[in-house]
Amino acid sequence: MKLHTVITRHGQSKVPERRCTCGQQAAELITKIVTALDPETQQICDEECAHRSLQNTQFFTLTQQL
Repeated sequence: MKLHTVITRHGQSKVPERRCTCGQQAAELITKIVTALDPETQQICDEECAHRSLQNTQFFTLTQQL
């Protein structure tokens, strides 16, 4: 009959803590969606896009003239 030696170690497991609960994540998601769909936010985004388009057009016009 063979005997085996078993060595056990006791230690704390490194389980990552949850950042927030599912309810908090859902509320955060809804807030982000509402903010993205806000007409004022969309208007600001559209204005920034139009401004970038105008700048690109001016840049290309200037480079063609050189």
